[in-house]
Amino acid sequence: MSVHSRTSARVDFDYPKMSKSTKELLKLVEKRAGEHNSASEAYKLIQQGADIKTQNKDGQYMIQLAVGYEQRSRHAQSYQADNCKRLIQVLQNRASELLSTTAAANGDVNEMRLLVQLGADCYQAERCGQLGLLGYILRQDQYPVALSTVQFFIENDQQTKDSLTKVSSQKQQTLITLARNNKQCEQNIVGYLQQQLDMILNKIPITNPTVNVNEVGDWIRHNGANPEFVDENRNTVLSNAVLTNNLELVKILVAAGCNTAHQNANRLTPLQIAQNTTPRNAQLVAFLSTQGINSKLKDLVVKRKNMLTADEVQELLSNGANMNSLHANNDTLLHLLIANKGTAELVSTFITEFGSDISAMNANGHRPIETCVLYDDKPYSVLQTFLKL
Repeated sequence: MSVHSRTSARVDFDYPKMSKSTKELLKLVEKRAGEHNSASEAYKLIQQGADIKTQNKDGQYMIQLAVGYEQRSRHAQSYQADNCKRLIQVLQNRASELLSTTAAANGDVNEMRLLVQLGADCYQAERCGQLGLLGYILRQDQYPVALSTVQFFIENDQQTKDSLTKVSSQKQQTLITLARNNKQCEQNIVGYLQQQLDMILNKIPITNPTVNVNEVGDWIRHNGANPEFVDENRNTVLSNAVLTNNLELVKILVAAGCNTAHQNANRLTPLQIAQNTTPRNAQLVAFLSTQGINSKLKDLVVKRKNMLTADEVQELLSNGANMNSLHANNDTLLHLLIANKGTAELVSTFITEFGSDISAMNANGHRPIETCVLYDDKPYSVLQTFLKL
């Protein structure tokens, strides 16, 4: 939506008497917006305290006047249009500065809404980084952060909403972790942000079919998105990925630990959804068909721990289980066996007889041998098994 269309309706405000700098700025915008030095003069007046929120006698804001002038000049192919565009940028930059200050200090939603109408940037990535202005607000601990402020940014700016799926490169923070660690944040902010992230994940197969599927896996592993969140039809993100016939996304979601046995409102599992789809995707059906037996083997490894036997594993392998299937955190069955204190003898059998891939890395970048270092206890019998291979 253009700045012109956002500010077309007149709104009455009771502003105090204009300062000299505000009067001069308003006169500049009304009379000399197309002059070559209009932007630099406007910047100086703003530095002197000119208020960009002031309306003229007809109820028009400065940004509205400047945009109208720029459009008329552009239509006439006048050089003044470029001058006016620079002036508009100065006004918008000031609106962005005021939005940042207002949002961080008191969260006056009406004031913030006005500043957005005046061209303020809700995201401000260049100044605030990957998590945008909302990340900056959640990071500061000088002022209390209200839920209404967070809702304003999430619900009025798509870039801010999308930043829920991002992780800052410097300190590996997300909007949710920032809110969770900030004592100035209202308690219900974390729950609200989590719900918004879960909704993004749940609908991504529908809203963005060409999404980078590896990034979606990261949302679950690193951002904490809940893959079991359900929509109005009780479909999980996996159910929706099957409905949209996205095999690559289905593989990533299964590897991230999505529940393949979940039933939606029609009591259909992801496999049953795939089987009922016309035309049927044979590869998708085949992949999901194997996941049930793979999940059984995974559950067996986790539950039986050091009591698990080779015969129990062999039975499921004979029924089609895949020894190198991926599970939550991209862990293989060998990763899980080691993490759950499986015996050194069975670890050896997994590798030498069942064909476990000892080079497979999980989402943490750990191969099974690194998992040994993390979980094996004295006398390090499992680690010794690896060293003997």
